[in-house]
Amino acid sequence: MKLRKVFLIIFIGVFAVAACGPSSAPESSSPPTISTSTPESSSPSTDPAWDKIESSGKIVFGTSADYEPFEYYNANYEIVGFDIALAREIGARLGLQVEIKDFAFDGLLTAVQLGEIDAAIAAISVSTERKAVVDFTNVYFAGEDLVLAKEGSGIQPLISAAQLAQYRVGVERGSIYEYWLQTALVDAGLMHATNLLVYEKAEHAVRDLKAGSNDVVVMDALPAKTHLKAGGLIEIAQGLNAELYAIALPKGSSTLQTKLNNALVGIQNDGTLAALSSQYLNIDSSVYVPVPTPTPVAGPVPTMIPAPTTVPGGCYDSMSFVADISIPDGTILNPREDFDKIWRIKNTGSCIWDNTYQIMFVQGNNMEFSSTKLKGTIRPGEVYDLLIDQRAPSLPGNYVGVWQLQNGNRISFGERITVSITVPGLPNPTKVPPKPTAVPPQPTSPPAVQPTVPVPVQPTVPAPVQPTVPAPVQP
Repeated sequence: MKLRKVFLIIFIGVFAVAACGPSSAPESSSPPTISTSTPESSSPSTDPAWDKIESSGKIVFGTSADYEPFEYYNANYEIVGFDIALAREIGARLGLQVEIKDFAFDGLLTAVQLGEIDAAIAAISVSTERKAVVDFTNVYFAGEDLVLAKEGSGIQPLISAAQLAQYRVGVERGSIYEYWLQTALVDAGLMHATNLLVYEKAEHAVRDLKAGSNDVVVMDALPAKTHLKAGGLIEIAQGLNAELYAIALPKGSSTLQTKLNNALVGIQNDGTLAALSSQYLNIDSSVYVPVPTPTPVAGPVPTMIPAPTTVPGGCYDSMSFVADISIPDGTILNPREDFDKIWRIKNTGSCIWDNTYQIMFVQGNNMEFSSTKLKGTIRPGEVYDLLIDQRAPSLPGNYVGVWQLQNGNRISFGERITVSITVPGLPNPTKVPPKPTAVPPQPTSPPAVQPTVPVPVQPTVPAPVQPTVPAPVQP
């Protein structure tokens, strides 16, 4: 397997390289330091996105926590990863609390447009189409694709994207690879539309690859290498389509964009970005490549967050979590106990929900459940109590299941919701001091019988008879 070359990138076009210092400064092999002395205007902000963050003292990042090593749930079902660590570092440098919300990847940009989150960080590739609906920060990471095939499939290494056209190709829905293959191959007439298989999650495409339901899977290189380590797969191509990752922001949020860019530059300059890439991505980020900053769009900066773009049918879907009505996180349940989990959610989109909408299990512990269809109609702005019958596992432990909504077109959207329970172990027996064990009486040995020694009988010797002497008679 060839060694993957990765470059961490930060735009520096709007920042001046500190080249005005003494020319006699000692040389260093580390990346050049970038000046962060960009002057900030003292005039009132015209950016409602930043004003909201500043007044609350908190920035809310949306992510899609199913893309290891960038964002994923760890063994304790905490959202971690390279992007998450970077978001928390940015918040710390801006003096802000950081909140992370998990969304279906398809719904992230809509959540940004609606103001449900302040920014989105989820290995999001910058593209012309996405830039039409959101703004982006400087690029913080440059990635590339990797093409997987099943071990023993006989598929030979590829050197061009056109060679993919003959295979059934699995990609994640909403990913840059779906758009790339759709436009470069399907729309160009090189690939039949039925050969492009779209999955809710990249790992589902990998699962089908191992089962023989598709021929190859195209995804980001780092997550792909995680699947390679698990065995059963081979790499047949890499670097056919390089990608640049950045943080997505509401359109016109110029102040927020500047604040985040300044934080990113500082994170690069002091080596924090390199440390995070080593910790989470296991790569050597010693090479930094400057990339030109995109030219700002001419015209006045809008002061309102624009409405999200509509989907076919004239409406868009979005959902936000309101509250746990039953079974709050950490509820203790008996083994195999049936329970009704009820979430209160809100229709924050413009489409009407009906019984074609359903709640889908995403990841975690798949506890037994019944119907997942929504009932009735839920109009925009209304709340809905979503009930799922489930059953606790039989073994003791902590269990978490992650769920998301899906519309009638099988497109996932909105904030993800979770159920978290604890099944206790068997009660420990009360410790009672053990009673002393009764010792059975030992048999008493009969006294030793002493042999009877006959006592010798002494012969009786008769006393001698004294002769009777007649008493003298007195005359």
